[in-house]
Amino acid sequence: MSFFPSLLIQVGLLFAPFLFMLVVNARVRHRGVRFCFALLLALAAGWAAYEASTKLGWKPRLKGGHVAGLSPLSLFGAFGIGHFIALLFFVFAKDRSGRGGLPPREFEAATTGRGKTWRVGHVGRDQIFYEEARLGGWERIEISGEMLMGRAHHVIYFPSPGEWRERYPEWARDRREEIIARVCSACPAPDYEYSGI
Repeated sequence: MSFFPSLLIQVGLLFAPFLFMLVVNARVRHRGVRFCFALLLALAAGWAAYEASTKLGWKPRLKGGHVAGLSPLSLFGAFGIGHFIALLFFVFAKDRSGRGGLPPREFEAATTGRGKTWRVGHVGRDQIFYEEARLGGWERIEISGEMLMGRAHHVIYFPSPGEWRERYPEWARDRREEIIARVCSACPAPDYEYSGI
């Protein structure tokens, strides 16, 4: 078999299962189902390596362009077992972001016998909102934030006491500590960081 078709088969065998698994991980949250997909993809990669070796005469190329002299059964085992072990990292990856990669719109609410009295959630990608049930409706303030890439996936920027009084409406103006405490209880560390408190 010539170099380019051989290289194309090898690249497909190496990377196609991982691309499929990325799609599965984006759509499936249940680990048992992801485990089954990982097993099926690993078996499919092993079978494809076996078929390419027996029917097309394909042999994998090593670093430097050398051809590996493995039997078709050895190729099935190497690709099947190797891919299964690697795909298990996708199966057991931690999912901290919630379904669809975004935090839920509303993730904490205090309740009384009459129902919710306050709630906290995200506005778009970065901002946080705090809402209170007041006079038969919901009053809202928005607090700046920023998405992060580390252990904490979000930082919340609370305004200084002076800025708080200038920026927010009368019902929230003198309740800075109370509202900050509620937001922090709804957005706990270490998943969130706080600035300005």
